[in-house]
Amino acid sequence: MINILVCTDNNYIIPLAALLNSFKETAKHSEITIHWFALEVSNLNIKKISKLSNLLGYKIKVYAFLKSKISSKFFTSGRITSAAYLRLYLADRLKDVNKVLYLDCDMIALGDIKDLWSHDVSGYIAALVKDAEGTNLNHLGKLRPKTYFNSGMMLINIDRWKKERIQNRLFKLLDQKIHFRFHDQDVLNLILNDKVL
Repeated sequence: MINILVCTDNNYIIPLAALLNSFKETAKHSEITIHWFALEVSNLNIKKISKLSNLLGYKIKVYAFLKSKISSKFFTSGRITSAAYLRLYLADRLKDVNKVLYLDCDMIALGDIKDLWSHDVSGYIAALVKDAEGTNLNHLGKLRPKTYFNSGMMLINIDRWKKERIQNRLFKLLDQKIHFRFHDQDVLNLILNDKVL
């Protein structure tokens, strides 16, 4: 069973549908459960994505979020809305899952995600990919990590995430009201820096 986490509001329904469709060709022989953190998504859009998932042969679990119930600490700008931060709540919502593949909804799977899913993350909080060389991180000052990863794709060991109280540490850092230019990606880098593959 491959568990995939996606997070959207109503603005990313079409990209989400494209991502789900891309698994049809790249994960033909895998059993997939989609865990969808949906921030005030309309009932119509939930029905559309649920119907698509069923047609493609995936299980889907929808976790509804209200803006009034999530933190007001989140720095948002342009296309980065509060929905980008929903994954920070994964320890609270994903109760019977010990590993999940988080994917940004503007991605397309070009290879077999089964290969990605099979990576052993038992000794880490997550497996990630380095961000592009030359990314300007001057806004982090002395906090700047040695290596900086792109948080658009994360293979997460949820058991370790819970054990190390990552959610609490992420929100504690957000409380400091530092200007995080790259939003939740900055926060994840600062907290997970030395515990990732």
